[in-house]
Amino acid sequence: MPYKHAHEHLQKEFAKLRDSFLHTLIENAQYGFALITTDFTVLEVNNKMLEWFPAIQAEDGALCYQCFYAPGSETHCPGCPAEQCLQDGKVHSAEIEKRSPANTPIYYKITCTPVIDKQGHVLGFMEIAENITGKIGVENKLKELESQYYQFIETASDAIIICNAEGEILLFNKKAQELFGYSPAEIMGQKFFVLTPEETREQQYNRFQELLCTGHLHPLDKSFEGICLKKNGATFPSEVTYSFQKTNVGGCITAIIRDISARKASEQKLQQYTQQLEQEVDSRTRDLSFSRERFLLFLETANDAIITTDKDGTIIYFNRRAEESLDYRRDEILGKNISQVTPKEIWQMAQTSIYVNNSQIATSLGKALESWAIKKDQSTFPIEFTLSAFERDEETFFTSIIRDISKRKKLEQKLQEYATTLEERVRERTFELTQSQQRLNDKVAELSILNEIGEALASTMNLESVLDIILVGATSHQGLGFNRAFLFLLSDDAAYLEGKVAVGPANAEEAHRVWSAIIGKQMSLKEMFRSYTKQQENVDTYVNELVKSIRIPLQGDENVLTHVVKNKKPVNLVDASSHPLVSYALIKTMQCNSFAVVPLIARENVLGVLWADNAITQKPIEDRDVERLRIFSNNASLAIENSNLYQNIQEKVTELDQAYQELQENKDRLVRTEKLAAVGEMSATVAHAIRNPLTAIGGFARRLLKKDPADNTTNRYLRIIIGEIDRLETLLTEILDFVRPRELNMRGVCINDILEHTLEVLSDELQRRDIVAVKEYAAELPLVNVDADQFKEVFLNMFRNAIDAMPEGGSLTINTLAEDQWVKITLADTGVGISDNDVEKIFHPFFTRKAKGSGLGLAICNQIISFHGGHITLRKNVAAGVIFDIYLPAA
Repeated sequence: MPYKHAHEHLQKEFAKLRDSFLHTLIENAQYGFALITTDFTVLEVNNKMLEWFPAIQAEDGALCYQCFYAPGSETHCPGCPAEQCLQDGKVHSAEIEKRSPANTPIYYKITCTPVIDKQGHVLGFMEIAENITGKIGVENKLKELESQYYQFIETASDAIIICNAEGEILLFNKKAQELFGYSPAEIMGQKFFVLTPEETREQQYNRFQELLCTGHLHPLDKSFEGICLKKNGATFPSEVTYSFQKTNVGGCITAIIRDISARKASEQKLQQYTQQLEQEVDSRTRDLSFSRERFLLFLETANDAIITTDKDGTIIYFNRRAEESLDYRRDEILGKNISQVTPKEIWQMAQTSIYVNNSQIATSLGKALESWAIKKDQSTFPIEFTLSAFERDEETFFTSIIRDISKRKKLEQKLQEYATTLEERVRERTFELTQSQQRLNDKVAELSILNEIGEALASTMNLESVLDIILVGATSHQGLGFNRAFLFLLSDDAAYLEGKVAVGPANAEEAHRVWSAIIGKQMSLKEMFRSYTKQQENVDTYVNELVKSIRIPLQGDENVLTHVVKNKKPVNLVDASSHPLVSYALIKTMQCNSFAVVPLIARENVLGVLWADNAITQKPIEDRDVERLRIFSNNASLAIENSNLYQNIQEKVTELDQAYQELQENKDRLVRTEKLAAVGEMSATVAHAIRNPLTAIGGFARRLLKKDPADNTTNRYLRIIIGEIDRLETLLTEILDFVRPRELNMRGVCINDILEHTLEVLSDELQRRDIVAVKEYAAELPLVNVDADQFKEVFLNMFRNAIDAMPEGGSLTINTLAEDQWVKITLADTGVGISDNDVEKIFHPFFTRKAKGSGLGLAICNQIISFHGGHITLRKNVAAGVIFDIYLPAA
């Protein structure tokens, strides 16, 4: 049929529709309605379509995709349902996105139904638009709930295992891994029955088969007590709950496993939550699956109840969904007042809106509101309704779309209860973690103190320093915090227990003065060790004199100190005066009635005892303090023994060093004698055989150079000859310098001055070669006894090597510092570096990679440094170049 005739036919048919009750429903429906021709021209639209798509009323003959999709667009909507209807004559739908004035997304579902004449020709299309923004929000919420569901499974306090129909494990949550001892890689794909003992596997298999066949178990079999099997073969009593879920591939079985002591309430709530979530997903899926093939069919098959009344509230239309929701047949309810099924207030508001121009009432029309409805049996249920008004033949009518939201309300209530339960669990767990964290922090602090003291003890092998660290660690506020500490060690013949050293104030006044000074400085434990070591000659003189006056024989009458030595166990005396092993003389001497004594034991041998008390503050000594003191004494004992061993080893090493030094000197003298003999003989031969001819050649070459014109080719050759003769003479001089012994003019100098003088000599060359000298000289550097002239030669040689290694420019860093008994000079360049194969050869005589080098420069430098009692090392720079470290003994 031609387009023009099709348009006229559609307009005539719609004119008939205007006079019918169906047109009133269309005009006031909560769905947009439009009549479209086959060339996509919009003929008619209802009020809701005009409200959603204002571009329709811009001009007559507007194209639908320019109204619904994008103004001025030359292309159809994505997935245009009208175009698809035109092709196959069937109903099609598509979803489009629009933007509100506030730029928020609004989603519409456009359903297009073809209008076909008796001959089967498509005359046009009826398009029904539905606002699905809320439904998409619900789908997003369902996805969020699904994510929360899996997160809940992974963090659940019960083991959760999901298997397929063959019993193969598909999901094995974190609690299951902890409970059974399997990692996911070990258990995934294995049969579920490996988690149960052999004797119960047949029963488990029967339950699986029953679930797969019927989809459910007998209530007594669904949750049962049983025995589970761990990876290591151990078994434990458990409560197992099975559930079955249908899937596209048959189904899967979920097993929730917990110890019998676990609370069953959490398991039940998890199961309820899962079922409710599945029910809600199924319900929403059904809501979204309805077809709108015809508008009347849409009204009758709508998921919501649709009721139309006149202005007095008399019901004139009641759809099938309304019958199901309210339990009324149409013939029972038509003609009755709407207040019989909904609150009177709703319809009073609707009737008032006819006569009163109230903005609050007006804005309520057309919006989704919540209320309640009354069934035939007078029971009520929550609803979401949308009320709209329309006029026909100068009479006002109302249409209400009612939705039962009972399930949603129950789900919201369940979710709220679940959220409340989770919040309570989080609070309980947070409290438990806070308590555990506090205990852990206390333990970490205690271990940190012991570790810091242990590091201090390990940092020195000097016995006196070790004893000082032990006492400071026992008495400092940052350490164990006792007021005083006394150290008694066994004599060399193990016959006496002798007082060695002590730390602590003589009285309360001295304690207040000392502790106030320490607190004011806010020193760390390491700083306390250093401060006490520097001032030890002027502190704690009273307690040191006191402890050194005590000498107790191990044989004879037993007292508390000898008792601790013999039994190797600590004691904590709260009232020493009443203890049989404590004499009045000891209490009077120590001026303390409560104290702790721990043995110093290293490798089963008792070295002495450590006495600690709170004589100033009178703070009680708890068992925990004694235990910390005992642990501390173990490290202290090892440190004392290591110091003794180190002292003995040092004495042996000193003797060996002396013998080795003598042997090395003899060896060096022998090697040098042989070397000098050979090289000296060669040098004499070279000196007589080469130097005199070279001198003569050089002299004649210089005379010829003066007579020959400067631009002559012969002049250029003569300059080359003279340059090569100079180079040979220099090489000969270096060889003689290397082989003949040098006389050292030693005096105390600051190495910084020699370095600075050498850099000044090379300043012009450094600037010309675009090399920056970075000086990092240490202040108050100790003097060194060296021959200044020879070391100027050393630094001049090494600086020139660095300059040659940086043909494109770079930086030369010179650093000096005092390190123990040495003065360290570090020279670092950013040059081409040295290969790994050449590092070991760099100080060998005559080794060089330069085209014109003799290979004696670094060998001479190494020789001069060695003659001064020092040494030189080479290491590669991380960025580029090399680093030389020169160590010279401080004066």
